[in-house]
Amino acid sequence: MSWDEQSKAFQECWKNVKAQYQAGFCVSERGLQSDLVCALRQSFPSRRVVVEPQWKSSDGKVCIPDLVMLNGDRITDIFELKYAPHWYVNFRGDIQKLSDYRNDKNATFRVEINPGTGTWKEGRYGVFEDTIYHFVAVAKFDSEAVFPECLVRHEDERDPFQGRLLHWYGRIGGDGEESIKWKVTPVS
Repeated sequence: MSWDEQSKAFQECWKNVKAQYQAGFCVSERGLQSDLVCALRQSFPSRRVVVEPQWKSSDGKVCIPDLVMLNGDRITDIFELKYAPHWYVNFRGDIQKLSDYRNDKNATFRVEINPGTGTWKEGRYGVFEDTIYHFVAVAKFDSEAVFPECLVRHEDERDPFQGRLLHWYGRIGGDGEESIKWKVTPVS
């Protein structure tokens, strides 16, 4: 799938999640996660979407990303989500987690279980140079978490994601168009 096709598919996913929110059905971060999983599985049928896999990083930290997408033996996408439509979200820790995952590129992790035993499968999945990192935030219209330029401002001067960070945001409240602004955009 080309970058343009993926971008369109991500936009379509976010449109579907927004529809669930506007219908009043997305009421928590777990709801956001659930709606996003359904949309991703529909838009990327050849990939597997795994919710909250757990692995140890190369420096021994326990990592639990909110979502990952797999294709073959690769982790193609890693997602961190924040949901507080009525308030401001503290997101810097999530951006740091995404950066930490990026720093573990070329490492491999177990992310699937054997349904018959409940134990980890032997297969391992890797984070590579082309893995895409996603920060997903639904928050109050003036929260820094829903402005792509604020994500970069809190990072080092260099871009640790090398153009591979996508920001999915839903700005809630405010006047006029701000109350309905949902978008997926690259962060640079």
